[in-house]
Amino acid sequence: MQYFTKQPSEQYAISVEFYLVLQSGISLVSGTVSAIDISNNNSDATSIVLDSATVTINATKASIFVKAGVDGHTYKISMVITTTGSTPVSIFEEDLFMEVKAL
Repeated sequence: MQYFTKQPSEQYAISVEFYLVLQSGISLVSGTVSAIDISNNNSDATSIVLDSATVTINATKASIFVKAGVDGHTYKISMVITTTGSTPVSIFEEDLFMEVKAL
């Protein structure tokens, strides 16, 4: 679980490293991401704070692109990552908490 703060106008990539949990022969293959606004009754905020609902996979890292957000709100961003190379397929979930704060 990661926590970070960004300003409302900032937009940038965030990556999560899965190297330590991947066994030999297991690879990240795909992922989805969604967001809820904890400060607004857990309402869906995917289109507000994420550029896409798809995760970009690069070797052992999963990346998303965060944007916008309402000043003073906290968002829970949930990534669900699927692997290949094992039976059954492994699925990892990583939650990130993003606080939006104008400085």
